[in-house]
Amino acid sequence: MDGIDDNLIIENLLWLAGLLVYLFPIYLAFRWRHRQRYWLAAVVLLLGWTGLAWLVSLAWAMHGRPGAEQRQAETDHDPDVHLAFPRDVHDSIEDMRDDC
Repeated sequence: MDGIDDNLIIENLLWLAGLLVYLFPIYLAFRWRHRQRYWLAAVVLLLGWTGLAWLVSLAWAMHGRPGAEQRQAETDHDPDVHLAFPRDVHDSIEDMRDDC
């Protein structure tokens, strides 16, 4: 490979890294099932290039992170969690945590 090909590869990798960083607030919002994830995605896609809107969107996405109570409520309704950890095992784990 000559120098031009090496530079092209590096340039493409930098563009890809920049795109992933740019879309990170959207990833967080959808990963954590933020209530306003579609509005947040619209703000990032339309105004994120300003920098300030991107920072606000990142804070907004992180603000929607589910707390312990919400995560517990989600696992209470998820049958797969109870298949992996039956209720008596789950209760004994909680008892061990309380003892520590």
